[in-house]
Amino acid sequence: MDTTNNTKVTFARTDRATATASLFRPITRGRRPTGLKVFADYDETKLTFTSYDWLDSRDQTILLALIGMAGIESVNISADSSGEIGKKLWAGLNPLNSALGDYGAVVETTMYKLLQASGMNDDTKTYTRVKEILDRLSQVNCKAQSDGWQWSMRFLSYAFHEDGTLAVALNARFAQALAQGSTYARINLEERRQLDGDIAQLVHSWLNATVRAGNTFKIGIDKLAVRVWGVESQNDATNRKRRTLVIAALEEIKSLKSWKVDISGRGVDAMATIKRPKMIGF
Repeated sequence: MDTTNNTKVTFARTDRATATASLFRPITRGRRPTGLKVFADYDETKLTFTSYDWLDSRDQTILLALIGMAGIESVNISADSSGEIGKKLWAGLNPLNSALGDYGAVVETTMYKLLQASGMNDDTKTYTRVKEILDRLSQVNCKAQSDGWQWSMRFLSYAFHEDGTLAVALNARFAQALAQGSTYARINLEERRQLDGDIAQLVHSWLNATVRAGNTFKIGIDKLAVRVWGVESQNDATNRKRRTLVIAALEEIKSLKSWKVDISGRGVDAMATIKRPKMIGF
């Protein structure tokens, strides 16, 4: 199975709760913090995300690229999978409780095609970095609870075939978002690849997951900064810097075709009015 078939990956249908959870954050290169725990409430379900290492925009880029590729072609995986690789991938997802009866989505590709889909450079250094990202994402766990119901799975698991083919299993929340009729967020990857800054990519992804197509959305700049950095700062200087960076990111997003962004007010009163374009091909 060749999931990309040279088809350009233009968007990713992903789990809306995961996409809005402020799980991916700006990180200074070479200074990746450890011990990330994020709580989120979505559709009467309490979600807890845990990761040994903090996650950044490049981690998000690879995850979205894989989801986009799975949307083109993938196969389901479950506890009933009988192949050696299938069993390995399912075990790697570490399903617990209700997740034991769930399923995932497997995408087969190559490192080269994954780099193409993500818009990353095709060089030895990037290959090494992507392998590190896959390992990091495979350690991220999502736990869901609702009225006594419990579910737990890791984001993904992966394995390399002897011929170099890369097989990646995405957890059930991502797999269900790929299914027709499921609630999902549609992230425009063509637009994402046009954005240079990490913060612009993070803001763009969050807005895609938050603002319905064709709608107008208003949010305070400081509130949007909290969505990007995950936590509110009590330092005025830090808040001013974040405000400046978020506004710059919105200006970059504004340059994308069909997006409209207006900034009003100054300082703590600064507001953004954002209109998301209607999208074809849902």
